[in-house]
Amino acid sequence: MCIIAINGTTIGGFEEFLAFMNQTHPGQTLRIRVQTASGETKEVVVNLTTSPYGEKKGFLGVVVANMPFGMAVAAFPTEEYLNHLRGIPASLNSPEGWLRLTALPFLSPAQGGFNGFSPLLTHFYKFPFAPQRVAFLVADVIFWTAWINFWVALFNCLPAIPLDGGYVFQEVVKSSLVFLKEERKREKISRAIAAVMSISIFFLIFFSIIRPYIPLSLF
Repeated sequence: MCIIAINGTTIGGFEEFLAFMNQTHPGQTLRIRVQTASGETKEVVVNLTTSPYGEKKGFLGVVVANMPFGMAVAAFPTEEYLNHLRGIPASLNSPEGWLRLTALPFLSPAQGGFNGFSPLLTHFYKFPFAPQRVAFLVADVIFWTAWINFWVALFNCLPAIPLDGGYVFQEVVKSSLVFLKEERKREKISRAIAAVMSISIFFLIFFSIIRPYIPLSLF
């Protein structure tokens, strides 16, 4: 669908659309003339709402992008997105489901992620109690508190001393060296293996942090 005019003003491209929308305000009624993919033209009436991005201008309720071949206008797939979130608990019976869950707060809504109640997502929910702004703030605090605790727990499981996972790994290695009769020897070997594993893991973490700042010519 292509927007060709708004309130009688011809819209010939992305810049003209933005220029017109910058002069609008929430609650304003627009007569939008569009052309469908089949070539049919029709006029629709739209009441603008408050912008979810904190802007003073009116919000049309569509995603607009300036593409090489013209302006693309698309509605956010609300129903599909909410169904995706509802389906996450049922997907936790597979490794793929757990991987998607752990990546959830790092992906944008367009990628199927959920990283808090952003201005866009607040339109999908309504709290029956308390002022909406306060309710969403409390929900965000609870959301990130839970995720920080979850990721700290996962990090603590890494097989690297002094993390708990490192001591567990060392004990597993020690118990697997049953062919060595001398206790001190098993202890020494398990400590050495755990130390090598710890150094390797922390080096990989450090390298992943500095890698973006290393020139490609060095590789």
